[in-house]
Amino acid sequence: AWGGFLSELGDRAGGWDWWMTLTFRDRSEAELARGWTKVGWKYSQGAFDRYMSFLRGLRGIGEPTCVRGREYQHWRGVPHFHALLGGVAH
Repeated sequence: AWGGFLSELGDRAGGWDWWMTLTFRDRSEAELARGWTKVGWKYSQGAFDRYMSFLRGLRGIGEPTCVRGREYQHWRGVPHFHALLGGVAH
């Protein structure tokens, strides 16, 4: 059912072009020393939004669309994304 739903959404959007997994690197010792913390839920949302804005700013690729899921990597203590993107074939 879920696969059919995603296929239907992709068909409506003109097809899916990319499957992506977006992860965040671990903080370096220098970053930790400056007080940086692990990536959290809110920061990860902003990072994904900035990535989509970057794609929208590229000329000639159209308007990207996406379906994404975010999950928490318990062993690292950070979120990451899986997404299907359309409108980025060029």
